[in-house]
Amino acid sequence: MKMIRFENVCDSIREAMFRFYMEQTCFDRDVCVEKIEKLVDRTFDAMSEIPNTNLTVGNIPRFAVMADEYTEEILPMYIKNSDMLYTEAVQLASFVTDGYSSDKSVGAYTARGYDIVYDFTSGKVKLLYFVMTDCNDMLTLYRTETDYIEKFSCYKFTEILYSQMTEMLKNSIFVPTLNVFMEVC
Repeated sequence: MKMIRFENVCDSIREAMFRFYMEQTCFDRDVCVEKIEKLVDRTFDAMSEIPNTNLTVGNIPRFAVMADEYTEEILPMYIKNSDMLYTEAVQLASFVTDGYSSDKSVGAYTARGYDIVYDFTSGKVKLLYFVMTDCNDMLTLYRTETDYIEKFSCYKFTEILYSQMTEMLKNSIFVPTLNVFMEVC
C-alpha cells in the first residue's frame, strides 16, 4: 500500500466520478447533465477544502476472509493474491442495500451492496457488487464488477459518497511538523 495526496488526484477522481454519474443516470430523465456536474463539483470542492489529506492506494481483492487465527488456513495469501480485481486503487465508498439473517443460525448475517472504487490504472470509477456473510467469528466477502446500481438515486448516492469520503480524508490528515519531529527523534 502507498499513500497519495488527495489534492494531486482530486481533479482526476472528480472527472471519473462525473462519467460514473452519467452512466448511472442515463435512464433517469429527471436528472440533467448540468445538475450532475454541479452536484459532483460541489461535492469535490467541499472535500478539497480539507487540508493535508491522503488516500491509501492498494489492492482490491475479489475474495476476503477474516476468521481470527484461521484466516490464513482458510484463504492462504498465495490464493488471495492471485485474484486481485485492481492493484492500484482506492475504495471511495461502500454501502449495503439489503441484509438477511436466519432464524435457524444465531449470529449469521448476509449483506449485499456496492463498493465504489477509483482505479488509478484505468483512471475510471469502478462499481463492485459484494456479498458479505458474517457467521459468529468468521466474515467472508466476495466482490465482482458490475455496471449499474439498482434504483440509483443521485442525491442519496452523493450523500453516502460525501460522508464516507470526508470521513476517510479527515482520518488521513497528517501534521507535517509532527512527521518531521518523529523523524528527528
